[in-house]
Amino acid sequence: MKKKIIIFSIVAIIGLVCGFKLLASDKQSVKALPVEEEQKTEKKTTKTDTKVKVDIKGAINNPGVYEMDNTLRVIDAINIAGGLREDADTTYLNLSLKLTDEMVIIVYTKAEIADQEQKATVVKYIEKECNCPSIQNDACLYNKNTTTNPDSSNTVNGKININTADVAELQNLNGIGESKAKAIIEYREQNGNFKSIDDLKNVSGIGDTVYNKIKDNITV
Repeated sequence: MKKKIIIFSIVAIIGLVCGFKLLASDKQSVKALPVEEEQKTEKKTTKTDTKVKVDIKGAINNPGVYEMDNTLRVIDAINIAGGLREDADTTYLNLSLKLTDEMVIIVYTKAEIADQEQKATVVKYIEKECNCPSIQNDACLYNKNTTTNPDSSNTVNGKININTADVAELQNLNGIGESKAKAIIEYREQNGNFKSIDDLKNVSGIGDTVYNKIKDNITV
């Protein structure tokens, strides 16, 4: 009888110990699951947020639209697109510029640059100025038509004054067409001069994408 009681007690103790171990293991598993799920979600979100599409044209080996990380720069995009052709000229391109979504990068040939410089009535080289062709080129050091005088009262250190520039001058800004230029002037007339360049985003049709393209080229 005593032996049976002792055996029963030992079995009961062993059962309790195993039960505690299983319970502790289940708690750890439950705690670990949300953390893993959260990390997976965070990784997916980060990956999506950093991808941009860039259109690369001109004197490169493999032109086309590429999906890239927005931490990359113009020079990285050119290399991914097969690198420069022998006749390429990057004199007027900002190769260190970070990539943005829907960016257009045009690599000009030496002949195109020479032809553009010959057509310019006045060629002046100031910081961030570029005699780029009229086609939009987001990688250009400074987007402008060569007919615009950089010494105009509506420009300051090569930047266009959005409080005084007319429709034609505003269209020299990357992404600003006639309708947006008129909208800027209309807003200015109705609300007074812009107090800061950030106020430009209050104009209908000018969102963050357009603003980020021109913010370095405007002043008040």
